[in-house]
Amino acid sequence: NIAVANPPYGVDWKGFEKDVKSDETGRFHALPSISDGQFLFTQHILSKLDNDNGFGVIVHNGSTLFSGDAGSGESNIRKYFFDNDWVEALIQMPQDEFFNTGIYTYLWVFNKNKPANRKDKVILIDGSNHWELLKKSKDMSSSLYIKNTSFLQLYMSFIIISSYIIFFLIFLIPPFSIVL
Repeated sequence: NIAVANPPYGVDWKGFEKDVKSDETGRFHALPSISDGQFLFTQHILSKLDNDNGFGVIVHNGSTLFSGDAGSGESNIRKYFFDNDWVEALIQMPQDEFFNTGIYTYLWVFNKNKPANRKDKVILIDGSNHWELLKKSKDMSSSLYIKNTSFLQLYMSFIIISSYIIFFLIFLIPPFSIVL
């Protein structure tokens, strides 16, 4: 089964705190900061994916990569994803993906049944320069389209070119390796 999602960024879950904390489904391994519920959505989605063939792509802003000190809810959630070897790729998107904001967004690509050659590896791809802004028409806002698909080909073929690696994630824990 497949899931594609774009959870809201920076939306607090204070109004749902009692329900989330008393949840008995086991879908929440850890709880993020009350001010940003993105990882609640992600944990819920992953809990619904089949363990034999579950695949998901979730659009997040940078806070899911960098927020939370070691041992915090966010840090423990990331660790849980990587310990289970569910993160197959992180792809940086362009700044102008959403209207009226210049934030970077990232595609978290989850695969609950990675092929053997991708086990314990995470593909890091900079897709931020592979887009062009379309011209506005009188009834449309600007939107982005893929300029070339080389970064998608890297993901699909598992061919790694070092110029596409964008950052080293300090929360990756051995035995995970960064593919260079």
